[in-house]
Amino acid sequence: MEPYEKYQRQLWEQTCRVYHQTPISRETEQAYFATPRHRFVTRYRVWGTAGWRLVSPDNLAQHLAALYADAPLVLFGDDDTDLASTISQPSFMLRMIDLLQLQPGQTVFELGAGSGWNAALMGHVVGPNRRVVSLEIIRELAAKAAETIQSLGVKNVSIIAADGGEGYDA
Repeated sequence: MEPYEKYQRQLWEQTCRVYHQTPISRETEQAYFATPRHRFVTRYRVWGTAGWRLVSPDNLAQHLAALYADAPLVLFGDDDTDLASTISQPSFMLRMIDLLQLQPGQTVFELGAGSGWNAALMGHVVGPNRRVVSLEIIRELAAKAAETIQSLGVKNVSIIAADGGEGYDA
């Protein structure tokens, strides 16, 4: 068992308790376990703090509790009053994916890729024969998200550095 799997399992169990009356689907569960959240965060800060925490393979173990907490993490932006980007609260993201009622074979457009984790989750749900296109206005985040998606071998998700405010011609 990989060190992160304990934290991943704990977060899943917590999510199941939160949504016990409306359980998360098996498809979303499979996407969650196939898409480790920690792979999408190399730098973060906890809401309300100023210090950035850098994550690397060498220090990953000391960050796992924060990376698998059911809380958002700031990915970009130094000021909580003008927050630019977060990796959202995991239980909320899993519930949102379920509410979308995604099906294998669908194509998905996402505005605001952030870390790319949500796009990767959706890509898993819609399956390898369809695609997810996710735009991110912050070029630095888009590049990192695209790199992570590629490193995980996810072929059906495209992260594009672009402003989708006026739409996007995919």
